[in-house]
Amino acid sequence: MQTGEQFFGPHPLAAPDDLDALHHYYQRRYAYQQGGDPEAGLGAHIQKLRRARDFPQVDRELQMIEDQRSVPVVVIRHERDREQIEQAVA
Repeated sequence: MQTGEQFFGPHPLAAPDDLDALHHYYQRRYAYQQGGDPEAGLGAHIQKLRRARDFPQVDRELQMIEDQRSVPVVVIRHERDREQIEQAVA
């Protein structure tokens, strides 16, 4: 189970604005990410590309939000704008 899912997932242990939970979340998250070695763990490959200033490759490889789990949402605040917005996003 991923750290974020454990703390704030479908069956959360804490509310997202619980400062104590956030503190423990980030402690676990960074410990997991680094594995005790700054050259290892999640993101090490991306950090290496950043240090090499290979930003086009960072752009290709870095994905913070999984596409298959996200759904774009467009909020139409004024009915008079509906047609223009729907044409723009179609």
